Amino acid sequence: MPSGSQAQAEVQRLRV
Repeated sequence: MPSGSQAQAEVQRLRV
């Protein structure tokens, strides 16, 4: 599980 992908997914989720 790539940590970078999860980190970006969280950022986009907060940027919704």
